[in-house]
Amino acid sequence: MGFSTKLRLIKEKFEQLSGDSLILSGNTEFADSADVRYTTHPTFVDDEQIVDKKYVDDHVQSGTTASLYYTGETPSNITVGGMDSGAVLTGRTLSNIIDDMTHTYYVPTFSAFNIGVSTGKEVGYVMPSTSNATWSTSHSENVKNNSINIVDVTGNVTLASGLANDGNETVNLTSKTFTPNGSTVQTYTWRIEGVNTNNNDMTDRNYSINVYQPWFYGKTTVSSRPTANQSLIDGYQSKKISNSSSTITANYGDDGSTTYWYWFAVPTSSSLKEGWFVDNTNKGEIGGTVGSGGNLFPDPDTINIDDPDGNWTGVDYRVYITNDKTRINGGTIDFTNSPQFRVLERIMEIEDLLSI
Repeated sequence: MGFSTKLRLIKEKFEQLSGDSLILSGNTEFADSADVRYTTHPTFVDDEQIVDKKYVDDHVQSGTTASLYYTGETPSNITVGGMDSGAVLTGRTLSNIIDDMTHTYYVPTFSAFNIGVSTGKEVGYVMPSTSNATWSTSHSENVKNNSINIVDVTGNVTLASGLANDGNETVNLTSKTFTPNGSTVQTYTWRIEGVNTNNNDMTDRNYSINVYQPWFYGKTTVSSRPTANQSLIDGYQSKKISNSSSTITANYGDDGSTTYWYWFAVPTSSSLKEGWFVDNTNKGEIGGTVGSGGNLFPDPDTINIDDPDGNWTGVDYRVYITNDKTRINGGTIDFTNSPQFRVLERIMEIEDLLSI
């Protein structure tokens, strides 16, 4: 019978001793799926006829760098040929050159600007004389050198000009104290300006701080209805540094078992409060006479007060105090510029009509 004379090279059956040489004559072919690799890469010397090649993917892998790989904007947005004749190429990267060839001009913009003073201050706040302004831009390579200006819009003064686009500059703000001026909120604004490399003005970006005349609220368990006076304000539960011209919310934090006299005080520059609202079953109008049977919150008293914390003096406030001691479920009340519950009832009536 026939038999095969071919020998199968099996790792477990053959061993090449260290120091022995295996010489292959003729052509040696490897299957398409086979790999040829070194356990430890050898060192080639002299004129060996082995060409050591390494396959390199033409895509930049994560964590690698290669100066010949394109790393700019993608996809292209114009027909190739976008680079102007006469453009200087010397010293530029291939990526930068390809950017110019395949993309239209990217207009830089200010993506952030901060004057270094946080917004939301109370009347009496003293502006620092200097501050650290910061900013950032998109496509900063298209911002013209030394073209950044910082302007005090409110004071109509240029604070700094001809700045490099490095995103950081110490500026002189001119120290200022915000005193009461009859407004609920005062606004102070700065602006950053720049020019792009096409010599066009960049879109400005503003930064503003708001300085508020605060409002107060509190509660007390005294036996008789408290009087609207400086002592009541001095014992405030909370001072809110915010705009009181629209709906305001006081969180009295009731324990659910104690009755209180509730009060709140807003500057007369704010809108008159005409409604209070806890939920659809606990709401009412504000106004009317003081006394039993009147609205929970009657007409306010107007008094002139000083800030309990010493930041300002002599501002007129409307002080609203409940007619009776009561308990508010949850302790949170919205005070509105109109009787909100009337609006809610009207909405409910419309919903009822639509359901018929």
